[in-house]
Amino acid sequence: MFEADELGQVEEALDALAAAPVSMGSAREASEVVRRLESCARKLRAVQVEVQAELEASGVYAADGFGSAKAMVRHCGRLSPGAAAGRERGARMA
Repeated sequence: MFEADELGQVEEALDALAAAPVSMGSAREASEVVRRLESCARKLRAVQVEVQAELEASGVYAADGFGSAKAMVRHCGRLSPGAAAGRERGARMA
């Protein structure tokens, strides 16, 4: 699994991206931005599912008093019940 340093780098990059002004010079540029952002979102979603699957397999969530990996992810990630269930389904499909 990834190191905390790698996650910190992602957080820093996302903070910089969020702080940058959004400006589209052309339709081609806008299309490229949309494609790249969606690619990043899919990669992040894949990592989220991988973390969910690892939590389920390891059972480490129980050490913090959670009854399931889904409960831990819902609580720590501040997810809605539906979003947590979706993450759990994704992990089971992986």
